[in-house]
Amino acid sequence: GSISYAVTFTAVTSAGTSTNNATFTINAKPIKPTIKLSSFKAGVAGEAYSQEIEATGTEPITITVTGQPDGLSLAGSTVNLSGTPSTAGTYTIKITAENIATELEGKPVTKSVKMIVKAQPPVIASFDELPDGIMGEAYSGALFSLASGTEPVTWSISGNPTGTKINSSGAFSGTPTKAGNFKMMIKATNSGGNNAIKVPFTVLMKPTITTAKLTNATTDKKYKIKLAAKGTTPITWSAEGL
Repeated sequence: GSISYAVTFTAVTSAGTSTNNATFTINAKPIKPTIKLSSFKAGVAGEAYSQEIEATGTEPITITVTGQPDGLSLAGSTVNLSGTPSTAGTYTIKITAENIATELEGKPVTKSVKMIVKAQPPVIASFDELPDGIMGEAYSGALFSLASGTEPVTWSISGNPTGTKINSSGAFSGTPTKAGNFKMMIKATNSGGNNAIKVPFTVLMKPTITTAKLTNATTDKKYKIKLAAKGTTPITWSAEGL
């Protein structure tokens, strides 16, 4: 601000007196900017974000930023850092404020403020029913993926048959060593959270005939023997060479 005074000047000589009125203004010393923001609110990768950056001091004040996440920039009539951050992480953003006071000193005001961008929690995409596996045979081709969420994620599995696993790409494979009906749990996790789904999986067992020897038969006499086999039921039997 400034203060103005109305001043009257008087000059006196032997010849007479003369007066004149004038205005005298004292301008206030310009005040350097003070950046009020102490921390940025957390953002989420892939979601809209806006944060006002306020600074006090002699107007006008020009604010610039560096080091912000990709997808964010200054915009609007008020100074807002806004946009959609693309990558999760922790960022140190340098805020610079300049006005007439910093111009006179030749040194802008700067402040480093941290910002955390969280990952968008994963949501596992729906999938078709898993084809049955066969005990003792390699199984592959089952691939789980995300419907939404920030990559990368960590995939994990529980309740699965021994010999099977899920890898870092979400592919389920292996050689199951046991037959049965399994209620598996598939989980995807990132820094923003996790999502788990229940996945039924059936492992079949090929039939193995356990009857090692047939008893002898006698002509014109009724013959009967029960054949035995291990494997997933029902088992259909057939014979050749009788």
